[in-house]
Amino acid sequence: MVDNICIFEGIYYERLLPLVYFRPIYDLRCGILSIREKVAMSYPNIPISLHCRGYLAEYVRQKNPGYGVNELEGNSCLFINGRVLADLDFAKKIPPDGEDVL
Repeated sequence: MVDNICIFEGIYYERLLPLVYFRPIYDLRCGILSIREKVAMSYPNIPISLHCRGYLAEYVRQKNPGYGVNELEGNSCLFINGRVLADLDFAKKIPPDGEDVL
């Protein structure tokens, strides 16, 4: 089981400009929820940290109290790209315990 989940912005965030000038890519809405919210709902008992561009870090800290921003904690971490389209079965497709997926 992983100790932490890190949602990060990949190097291709620029492909979604101008939508992501002032917010991290995982705060874009995909339906009623943001990508960050969908990932958090998929893994309710695992702490989540957020990784973003340096100039957005303070803003992300203010908007997301309780989340680590640009820092990793624990011994093992599951990295999830912020551009992922997480659905209701996301945790089954990418299990946090490292089991093989069928």
